[in-house]
Amino acid sequence: MAARFVRLATMAAPIVGLGCCWATRAVVFDGGWWCNSWPWLTQIGLNLSFRLDGPRISVFAAADQGIGILVIL
Repeated sequence: MAARFVRLATMAAPIVGLGCCWATRAVVFDGGWWCNSWPWLTQIGLNLSFRLDGPRISVFAAADQGIGILVIL
């Protein structure tokens, strides 16, 4: 029972990543850029942002997340 819970909890990260790739596919494949940043992180001295540019990176990220899910299964 505990091993099954751990496996399902571990799968949460790649599933969320795959969902983010799926949600941004329209912007990326139309030639646009998808950028996400968190301005509140600058208050603690971090400047963090994510940017996807182009179909190659988006497809690679989605494939990477999908393979991660399969490995966990």
